[in-house]
Amino acid sequence: MLGKSNFQYIGTSDGMTDTQTLDDLGKLLKTKADLLRFVNEETREIIAKAKINELERQRKTLEDKLQEVYELKLRIQEKKLGEGVSQEDVRSWTEQTKANNTTPIEDAIAELETVIETTKGNVQRQKENVAAQVRDEQYQEKL
Repeated sequence: MLGKSNFQYIGTSDGMTDTQTLDDLGKLLKTKADLLRFVNEETREIIAKAKINELERQRKTLEDKLQEVYELKLRIQEKKLGEGVSQEDVRSWTEQTKANNTTPIEDAIAELETVIETTKGNVQRQKENVAAQVRDEQYQEKL
């Protein structure tokens, strides 16, 4: 495996620079993956509340953070390949990284989507029921 690189780049939209070493990027990936898991720990509680705004915010946060982890993982792979690390070694690194285990996050996002749709449907039915009840009461008053 090759050591630190002097690869120069002036920055990216996520605040990272390519002057960072692979070690720095690896630490950043670990931090982002840890944050993603940390944020996901709140998902159960948010689902239990069933408040649409909170559900949607949690889903968006998880999606955004998952995308950041994915993009950073790709940058590390690209940098490793650019520094001459073999594809086999890059593949091995990818399989070993905890950031590669995104299944619990993807499952949480899918569950949030289901709960959001169900909750929106319930709210809509409640509104329709109230409207129907008001119409019935108005009809009964006319009789």
